[in-house]
Formats: sequence, C-alpha cells, structure tokens
Amino acid sequence: MLRTKDQFMAITIGLVLLAPHWSASYAERIRIMGRDKLGETVKRFQVRHPKAVCGRGVSEEMGTQKLINSVEADFDHCCLNDRESLKDISPFPILNPNGCAFHAIFSNHRLFGLSYVLDVRSVKTVLPTFEEFYGPPDRMFWDAGDPSKLTFFDWARGGTHLDVWLSQLGRGEDSIYPSGEPRLETVSVSLWDVDLLPSRK
Repeated sequence: MLRTKDQFMAITIGLVLLAPHWSASYAERIRIMGRDKLGETVKRFQVRHPKAVCGRGVSEEMGTQKLINSVEADFDHCCLNDRESLKDISPFPILNPNGCAFHAIFSNHRLFGLSYVLDVRSVKTVLPTFEEFYGPPDRMFWDAGDPSKLTFFDWARGGTHLDVWLSQLGRGEDSIYPSGEPRLETVSVSLWDVDLLPSRK
C-alpha cells in the first residue's frame, strides 16, 4: 500500500498527465478574435476598422445611435456593422439584433471584451471552426432533454474567457423580429478578460 506522500505524488502526476497540453500558439490565440487582440487600444481598433462607430454608451441597450463620441469615459464602446468588415471576424453570418453587430468594449481605452451573435441554429455547426484556431474546448455542455444537442463550450486561460453558447432572439424589446413571432435560435460568442478591468476597491 502506498504511503500518504506517495499517494499524493501519484495523484498529482496523474492530474498533470490528464490535463490538456496547450501549445504556445493556442495560449496566445485565446486573446485573439478575427484581427483584434485583447489589450489593444481604441485607436488601434479604429485604424483596423475605419467604419466602426465608437463612443461612450449612454444606454444599456447598445447601438450606434446610443453612443456619444467621447474618449474621456472609463468604458468606451465600438460597434462594427459593415458587412464586408464582418466577414473578417467570422465565416458565418453575423446578426445585428440591436444596432451593434460586432461589439467591442474598452476599459481605460484598452480592449477587454468582444461579442457577436451568429445567424446559425446549432452550436455544433461552429465548433470545428473554433477548434481549428483555439484547440479543443475546456468544457462542453449538452441539453438535458436532448443529449445530442450541444448548447455551450468555452475556453479559459487565466482571466481570459471565450464562450460560445446557444442563444435566442425574438419576443423581446431587443428583438429584430416583430412581437409574437417565435424565438429564433442563434449562437452567441463572447471573448473577454477580467484582468483588464480596473480594480474595484
């Protein structure tokens, strides 16, 4: 029978062997979406996306009409709605449910969050594309009522998180569809880094 110390070492070695071995490229890619990288400046984003509308958000309901052109706010928002530019972000069509198809959020003028909604009905459809660039997901979840239906997968590296999940549009104030129409299943994507947020005291 193994001694306590030996047992601890055996378990530790086993966990290391079972843990995913990420290459340096995968570790770096987790901070990239399209041609944008977390931590970059608002100005850099605007140079890369000259058709983006940037400013200070004045409403919880995001959209280009809800932005005030300002670089003095702690949090700045940029919305990119140009169809040609959106093709550089995803090979799948991106929806524009609230006037902001590709939403970039900055803290102290540094990019800490990116998000968009895909006009796709299944999370499984987009999984191979994400795996090709980011590697296998850390977690995957399926519908409890339908084990064949993938509903969520994600990656986490320190404070950086990339989430992809099954979402819905319709019957809400933020819906692009008239009230009364059935909800449309979509796929939402969000990349963010909590370490880039200002410390809260």
